[in-house]
This record gives sequence, C-alpha cells and structure tokens, in this order.
Amino acid sequence: MDYQADLCDLPFKDSSYDCVFASHVLEHIKEDRKAISEIRRVLKPGGFAILPVPVTVQRTIEYPEPNPYEEYHVRAPGLDYSDRYLEYFSRLKTWSSDDFSKKYQLYAGEKLVEYTPVCFV
Repeated sequence: MDYQADLCDLPFKDSSYDCVFASHVLEHIKEDRKAISEIRRVLKPGGFAILPVPVTVQRTIEYPEPNPYEEYHVRAPGLDYSDRYLEYFSRLKTWSSDDFSKKYQLYAGEKLVEYTPVCFV
C-alpha cells in the first residue's frame, strides 16, 4: 500500500490519476457524494473509475447509523445508485453479476447483486 487516505479528502493533485478503483467502499461512507466528487477530481481527462457496490434493493436505503449486520454499511445501494455517479461523471457503463458466468457467482451468506459501474471522465 502506498497511501492510506480519506476518500472524501484525497491528498492528490487534480487530474493526477488515469484510474481509480474502490471496490465495496462507497456503501461504508456517509458522505459518498463527496467521495465520488473527490474521485472525479483526481482523475485525468479520459480517465476512469471502477466503483463496485453491492446492490441489494430496488431503491437505495440510507441508514441512520452504520449497520453492524451488514459489515457497518451506512446504506443499502439500490438499482438507482448509479444516478449518484452521473452527478459527477459524463459517461457510465455498468455490469451486474448476471453479466458473468455463474461459476464466478460466489456468495457468503446472502445473495447480492454485484453492480460494477465504470465511470468515465
């Protein structure tokens, strides 16, 4: 690991990275829009971000406090969660678990829909 940083206050210059990958992070951050904004800020023109979240509901649910039964998630991302990415990125490509072979559908406990958006500057 090269850096440990607050995703809502990244210590990097504007337009300094070609790619940002934050897997299963945004559902743990109360101010996720601030984090998405920071990710957008540090991406170079033409860069992209891969920001998978576990989609478990139709519409995103915000919790009043971190949920210990869901690994301290502060929200349950829904199918509408991609709307948050579109507030900061001009293009969005998404994949769900169903886009991949069943042999890669490994779940512990509950069945989640893996939702992997790639956001483009």
